[in-house]
Amino acid sequence: MRQAPPVLVPVGFFLGAWAVAGVLALLAACAALQALPPGEPRWGAHGLGLALGIACGGASLVFCRREALPPGQLRWDGQGWWYAAMGSSAEGAGEVAVQPRVLWDAGGGLLLQLRSPEGLWRLPLHTWLTASQLPSHSHWHGLRCALYGQDIL
Repeated sequence: MRQAPPVLVPVGFFLGAWAVAGVLALLAACAALQALPPGEPRWGAHGLGLALGIACGGASLVFCRREALPPGQLRWDGQGWWYAAMGSSAEGAGEVAVQPRVLWDAGGGLLLQLRSPEGLWRLPLHTWLTASQLPSHSHWHGLRCALYGQDIL
C-alpha cells in the first residue's frame, strides 16, 4: 500500500480572516440601514447601523480569534498528523496529535478544521493553507495527497 510522503507546513495567522470579519461587519451595518422603515430619521438609522456594525464586527473578531489556529507547524509523518505551536524547539517536542478535515478546497488554497482527539482543545480550530506557503508545487501536491489519501485508503 502506498502512502503520502511526509509533509511539514507552516500554519497560523491568516490576514484574510480578519478582512472577512470586517466585511461582514460592514454588510451588517448596511443591512441594518436597509431594514429600517422609509420614514425613520437618518440619525437614528445611522446610529442603529453603526451600533449593529460595531457589535457584529466585535463578535466576528472574537470568533476569528477563538477559532484560528495559533502560528506553528502542521506535520504529516506518514502515520498521523501533528501540530506544534511556534516556539517548539525539537521535532516531536510539544506536538499535539490532530485530525484535519478539509472544509473548503479552492485549488490553490485549503480551509482546514483541526480537532484534537485527546480533547486538548475544547473546540475545533481552523487554518487557511495556500500553495505559496510551501517551497514548491511538489510540496503542495504532497500535502493534498496526505489530506485526501486517508479518505481512499
